[in-house]
Amino acid sequence: MNLANLINKQCSRDPSEVLTEEQAMSLWGEREVARQAAQNMALGVAAVGNLLANVGAEGEVGQETSERLGWFLEEIGGAIFMLVELEQVCTERINRQKERKQGEVPA
Repeated sequence: MNLANLINKQCSRDPSEVLTEEQAMSLWGEREVARQAAQNMALGVAAVGNLLANVGAEGEVGQETSERLGWFLEEIGGAIFMLVELEQVCTERINRQKERKQGEVPA
């Protein structure tokens, strides 16, 4: 599953929704995709920062490039925030599902 599909799919916030075993397993995978994507983006932003610091010392970054990178970093920051929020929602759903299963009385 790629990042665009993950963000479009999102995770239901309805606390009363009971997940099937298949949905719960899918949720675990989606949470991991969100976590990995956020980590990769954070490392990419750090690399861009390192690059800018090194190139900036040479005085070779133009105003247009700096402006574009600034807007890019703003967008990436927002995407990272959304991924962290998605991971939290998925974690809450997983925990609620575990609580429901523990509360079930065997027949």
